[in-house]
Amino acid sequence: MCSCDKCGAHFEDPSQSFFCRKCQVDFNLTTGIINDVYTYYVNEKMLDEVRSQIGIPAIAKVLENNGFEISMPGTVPGGVGIFSIVARRGQRAIAIDIGSSDTEVGVEPVLELFVKLLEAKPDVAVFGGLPRLSVKAQEVAAMHGIKVAEGLTPSEVANKILDIARIDLSLTPVH
Repeated sequence: MCSCDKCGAHFEDPSQSFFCRKCQVDFNLTTGIINDVYTYYVNEKMLDEVRSQIGIPAIAKVLENNGFEISMPGTVPGGVGIFSIVARRGQRAIAIDIGSSDTEVGVEPVLELFVKLLEAKPDVAVFGGLPRLSVKAQEVAAMHGIKVAEGLTPSEVANKILDIARIDLSLTPVH
């Protein structure tokens, strides 16, 4: 219910008008076009998971451009774990999980990768950290034979994964 400040009359539907600053036109709700505009908010509890997925397509694209067949998400025979990316060239497979943070990725996602590797046996396991892993996470990765590719951008991480593939799988670059 609305009321007029001048005469005190009560009414339900006030007359609203709008003014376009660009073309200097006045319009109201009946002459204007109404479009719904949606706003989405990320649940704070899910923010780390959302961050961890942001660079995956960019990393996969770099690997694909370098001769790898990509599965996102992917699995490795013998395992039940699902990896962020599985990159294959011939019979060789690289299982890749990605973690991202504002400052440094903690140990938990590296341990999650280790658990997946208890059954799955890829040729190489890589954890990609954006921008870097904590010291403890690096120690856990090294202790369990997980290679680490850190970088400020997904492209930087992808190039480090390529370097790991060239060394650990003895692959030659694709031109």
